Amino acid sequence: MFRSYKNIFDSCENLNFRAKNICRDSQTTFIEFDLTIDSTKLKGFDIIEWQNNKRNTRVCV
Repeated sequence: MFRSYKNIFDSCENLNFRAKNICRDSQTTFIEFDLTIDSTKLKGFDIIEWQNNKRNTRVCV
């Protein structure tokens, strides 16, 4: 899976990630972000669930 992501990003000339807001409670982290890949601008939201201080699940929308 990571190789397919690497191939996407290796072909980019411009890659910029900016976290806008980060909120966390005891077991969940929410990250609102902007991502620019060349001329394409995306807005997204990560939801990360934690268990025993390790990432358990991650959802990106």
